[in-house]
Amino acid sequence: MTIEDKVNFILLLVLILTIIFTLNALVNMKVHLFKSVIDRKINRLDKLDTLGKYNILLENVEHYIELYPDEINFHWRKARALYKTEQFELAREHFLFIADSEPTLKSDADQYIERINAKLGA
Repeated sequence: MTIEDKVNFILLLVLILTIIFTLNALVNMKVHLFKSVIDRKINRLDKLDTLGKYNILLENVEHYIELYPDEINFHWRKARALYKTEQFELAREHFLFIADSEPTLKSDADQYIERINAKLGA
């Protein structure tokens, strides 16, 4: 292997490592930006909840769920808004989904499910 071949090999390695580093940096930026966007949307929903504007909250959260179907925080806020607007059957469906999907929220969702069952006499 000539010196020129060795230099070319080293340059190729540097290029590959640069590409890997750049891709990693881009993925990390996307994760942080994505988290920030979701946090802002959750804060908006929480403000609507505090103001008692549940119908607007339901409209917004439905759109957010379409964009981010795996974000359980949006499902939680939808379920609570349905509960607060006395749409108990729909609320129960969403709390059941939450209880099955997210173990950390299961006990809270189960409490709502029990309250709904009591209200509906189920």
